[in-house]
Amino acid sequence: MFVIEKDDLLPKPMLSFIRFLELTEVEVAHTVEKGRLPKANPAATVLRSALEVLQRRLAQYATTVEVRITGTQS
Repeated sequence: MFVIEKDDLLPKPMLSFIRFLELTEVEVAHTVEKGRLPKANPAATVLRSALEVLQRRLAQYATTVEVRITGTQS
């Protein structure tokens, strides 16, 4: 589980995990051999994948939130 805060783009562990999921089999073997996840680089492909994940997750909610601005009261 990754917690997404308002003050940060995306959590670095989440970026690293997404990059790991996008690796080829050869790259995965090399990464496992090194014993650490890829660097948390917010590359365009990683951000597109993260956006897709977030959109799919939000689509699972049954309700929507509607914000209305009514102006000032007199």
